[in-house]
Amino acid sequence: GDNRLLASEYRPAPTKDGYITISPNTDAQAFAFFECIGQPSLKDDPRFSSAAARTENADDYFQVRTQGLAEKTTDEWMEIFAAADIPAARYNSIDDLFEDPHLKDVGFFQTEQHPTEGSIHRTKIPNSFSGGMLQTPLPAPRLGENTVEVLAEFGFDEKEIQQLIDNRAAFTTAAES
Repeated sequence: GDNRLLASEYRPAPTKDGYITISPNTDAQAFAFFECIGQPSLKDDPRFSSAAARTENADDYFQVRTQGLAEKTTDEWMEIFAAADIPAARYNSIDDLFEDPHLKDVGFFQTEQHPTEGSIHRTKIPNSFSGGMLQTPLPAPRLGENTVEVLAEFGFDEKEIQQLIDNRAAFTTAAES
């Protein structure tokens, strides 16, 4: 396998205040990265002097990356890497996603009133078609809300469905009340 993918540190790296993903894979990017973390001499280190060498020594390369990135905040690194043309991205927590500028710009999250759950966040439908789409998606069903309809679609008759419910092999929201 690719040593980079198998390296124990092949994952988002911690910064002073969060995490960042970074992929300085070309020589130009890797050498610029070494400059950014204040270790320009690493470009002459035989373990890191070429893409092949960095792949072969992926564990060491990722350790350098992890140690170097711990010194600044994610925002600081994003600014530095943008200026140096090094591919990098903020690694968001779940809460951060709601504030992500790109996701806000594309309207990725939508807030709606669910009939039983109140105000909820939902992701935007990822694609659109010229016909056949619901203009307003239905709210997420409650657990067991569509059990009878789904079992009927699979060929169960009313008596069989009731037996499944009575034997607690199937659940409906009606059974809650």
